[in-house]
Amino acid sequence: MEPIVQPNHGFRKYFKRCLDKAELDEDKKRQLQGHSLRVEWSYTDRDIDELRPLYKRAYRYLDISEQGAVNMKHDELQQEVRELRAVVRNLEIESSQRIYLSKPAKD
Repeated sequence: MEPIVQPNHGFRKYFKRCLDKAELDEDKKRQLQGHSLRVEWSYTDRDIDELRPLYKRAYRYLDISEQGAVNMKHDELQQEVRELRAVVRNLEIESSQRIYLSKPAKD
C-alpha cells in the first residue's frame, strides 16, 4: 500500500472493489459497506439474512492472502478458457456450415 494512503481508507476502497467484482446491486453494496441509504431505506429490505448470501458471493474476492490471489486468478483463467472454448465451438460450426454450403450439389 502506498504510504500516502491511509489504511482505513485503503481497506474501505479494497472492500468496495471486491463488492464491485461480485456484481452486487448498488444499494446492497452500500448496505454492506455501512453507508446510509437515506430515502432508499424505505424501499430496501434491511433483513440481515438477505445480505448473507450477497456477502458470501463477494467473500472470495475479499481474501488478501497470496493463496487467495492465486485461487482468484485460477478461477478467472478457467472462466476465460470456457469462454474461448465456446468461441472455438461456434467458429467450428460456422466453418463447417460454410464448407457444406459451398460444396457443389451432386446430380
